[in-house]
Amino acid sequence: MSTPLVSAVVPAYDTDGTVARAVRSVAAQTYDPIELVVVDDCSPQPVADTLTDVDISIFAGVEVVRHEENQGASAARNTGIGAADGDLVAFLDDDDEWRPKKLEQQVARYRETDESVQAVYTGIEQVDATGETNAVSPAKHEGNLRKRLLFGNVVGSFSVLLAGADALAKTGPLDERFPSWQDWEYYVRLAEVTRFAAVPDPLVVRHNEGNQISRNYVTKAETSAPLFAEKYGPVAAEYGRLFHRRFRGHLAHELGYAALANGQCAAGRRHLLRAVALDPFQPGVYPHLLAALGGERVYEGARRLKRSLATSGES
Repeated sequence: MSTPLVSAVVPAYDTDGTVARAVRSVAAQTYDPIELVVVDDCSPQPVADTLTDVDISIFAGVEVVRHEENQGASAARNTGIGAADGDLVAFLDDDDEWRPKKLEQQVARYRETDESVQAVYTGIEQVDATGETNAVSPAKHEGNLRKRLLFGNVVGSFSVLLAGADALAKTGPLDERFPSWQDWEYYVRLAEVTRFAAVPDPLVVRHNEGNQISRNYVTKAETSAPLFAEKYGPVAAEYGRLFHRRFRGHLAHELGYAALANGQCAAGRRHLLRAVALDPFQPGVYPHLLAALGGERVYEGARRLKRSLATSGES
């Protein structure tokens, strides 16, 4: 493919106008050609109405699909994949933005790899409600990520991913049962059909203000974690009993961190103590456990210190 068509799939449930900001960032890409596919997941105000001030004339094609009822982000992405005509597909959540060279650098990386690589992801910058950067995560893991992904989402949100349409077809649709960890679950399956390549630069801006579903401890504890264990526990067991035990320990760590982030220190302590019992050598668990043992004030202080050190290290 000399100049592949990229389908930009934007699942949208727009209540505050952020989808227009996301689409503008697609329109600002230095790469061409791009097909824009917006899936309106039955927003209170139709998304098409919020895009009237956005110049969409630069796109090779534009399609806005509206669900008649709200089905969730995974269903919206599945609809978008089905409507996409591009050789490559890139996702953008409606509250995120792409840096202008995001697709240009990803397609260049995609084209310089061999046929075993059909997924390229970038780094990501986290921005709070005041516009301040509170974290930067470079993309650094490459190759066969199947085992590594069983111990956490090392790729990131869907907004960082560009993948070949053939690889997405082989992977199958997103599992719409997951209210959270949708990206992590999908990447495990995607890693079964393709190797990954990385563009280290933070070419995605994630606005992490508000009550995002990724922070919701209850949905993870009651639905996402049990589903993930059911689907991928047998996969982890293929690598041996110790690996499976570490897999379970990591899930407990994930739940412990989610509980702390939602201010539920008692639940956090319970999950983190289980994580240590299952895998006492996993990185990062002890600072979280100490914070949980110290209570909410200690945890919040540790979070502020971590952010301060991360920001000072970037300058």
